[in-house]
Amino acid sequence: MSKREYVAPPDCPDAAWLVTWRHSMPGSGWIAGPGGAAPRLPPVDSPRRYFQPKETWARHLAPSGVRQVPERGAARGFPFPRALFYGGGMTGIVIIGGAAEAHDLARALPGAHVRLPTRERVARRWPGAVSVGPVTADWLRERGARVVVEAAHPCDVATAFAVARAARAAGVPVLQLVRPEWRPTRRDRWVSLRDARAAVGVIPAGARVLVATGRAALPGLRALRAHVLMRRIGGGRDPFPLRRGRYLHADGPFTVAEEIRLLRQQRIDWLMVHNAGGPGGWPKLEAARRLHLPVAMIARPRRPGGPRVATVKEALAWLRTHNLSDG
Repeated sequence: MSKREYVAPPDCPDAAWLVTWRHSMPGSGWIAGPGGAAPRLPPVDSPRRYFQPKETWARHLAPSGVRQVPERGAARGFPFPRALFYGGGMTGIVIIGGAAEAHDLARALPGAHVRLPTRERVARRWPGAVSVGPVTADWLRERGARVVVEAAHPCDVATAFAVARAARAAGVPVLQLVRPEWRPTRRDRWVSLRDARAAVGVIPAGARVLVATGRAALPGLRALRAHVLMRRIGGGRDPFPLRRGRYLHADGPFTVAEEIRLLRQQRIDWLMVHNAGGPGGWPKLEAARRLHLPVAMIARPRRPGGPRVATVKEALAWLRTHNLSDG
């Protein structure tokens, strides 16, 4: 059995990895990847298995492996069919995850590549290729990105600005997908804050505060003379960073009834949240409304300029309008 090495053809920009083709039938076109094959191959330990991917290849494949679309013909000197999609990542659309809308958009665009700035606290199943790490201009070029849809958490402006800088350097357009903010009703007792530090001038000493802003906001609460409780999702054992307070370990989603029970059990006087919008955090606000509790509502930070939509439907329409959709 011989061994040959091939480089991806120029019309497959996403397949920029060196792979090893082990074969006894040159040009047979048998291919395989983690979790799948086209056509089906013998087991991994079989001497008749024709293709063994290198580690660098495997890292870029989605769990579904390699799939083949119905188009015949192969690039010169390359045994793979011309129309191959590696983990569904050949469309040139990159989705920056973090918000629930990123997952919904990925379901509508299974050929897009999803980039997560950090690992998810509670892992979810994505429909296509996913990677974790920073977004840089070099990474966008390597991915062959034609457009970036930035759907990070609405309050994660660090990621938003980093993506904007990387895309500008790579010459790639960016669309921001940012869901609308929450709006108070006449029954709500919201106090708008510029940032977490401003809570010192609003929340009285000795109050019991449920903070639902994420751990990044805790250093800004060091001067707060209140007892701080923060719900922690996804585990972890590091100590609570404030003198007065502790973590509450629990995994959501939570209903309004569960939030009311928690607020009563912990004798909460104030609720503090970012204005993230969306249905995920709304049960906390509804519970506070029913219990007539004040809410310290931290405003969203300023985001980069540029095109912005509020829904997945609007994002898909924008991509189609600019001829950037994968269909």
